[in-house]
Amino acid sequence: DRKDLAERFYEIQPFYYSFEKVWWLWDAVGYHWVRVDETDMLNLIGETSDANTIKSKAKCETLEALKQVGRLNKPKDPLPTWIQFKDKIIDYETKKIIPATSEYFITNPIPWKIGDAPETPNLDKLLEQWVGVERVLTLKEILAYSTLSFMPIHRIFCLIGKGRNGKGTFIKLLLKLIGKENATATELNRLLNGRFET
Repeated sequence: DRKDLAERFYEIQPFYYSFEKVWWLWDAVGYHWVRVDETDMLNLIGETSDANTIKSKAKCETLEALKQVGRLNKPKDPLPTWIQFKDKIIDYETKKIIPATSEYFITNPIPWKIGDAPETPNLDKLLEQWVGVERVLTLKEILAYSTLSFMPIHRIFCLIGKGRNGKGTFIKLLLKLIGKENATATELNRLLNGRFET
């Protein structure tokens, strides 16, 4: 039975088929949902069962069963106050920490574990060299704000200054913190003049 096969497969490998007709698989190593396609799904079914995923009728029935089971097992949306750091989710308002599981639909975790020490003397010293003691908190706030997946304020942060004063290194630090998977780039001219660039 194809439906039974899809349900058994879900127990081994959580998956979700969204209303936008997009396939998602739970990555148990990276602790997040990853976008895949029908071929990936059929290959995984083929690897974990003796189901025929080549013949047209069997393939269509298998895909339909996967779609139905995947749609029924929609993961919960995260709260806008949640930030996922590697394998843990923290609510920055309540300070509550929960494990990252397939129960919640998160696709963009920060690739670092939550640290134990609240002090950051090395980072403080570096930031202080760039902007002075009075602006260190501002740079830390930009770093913290960049970890959010929900952007409550619509602002662009601009780093202005002459060369060799830390702007490029700060951007590298920011990219290292959030992970390259959570970054994108464009030009200011395209943001201003491109109709769909934002």
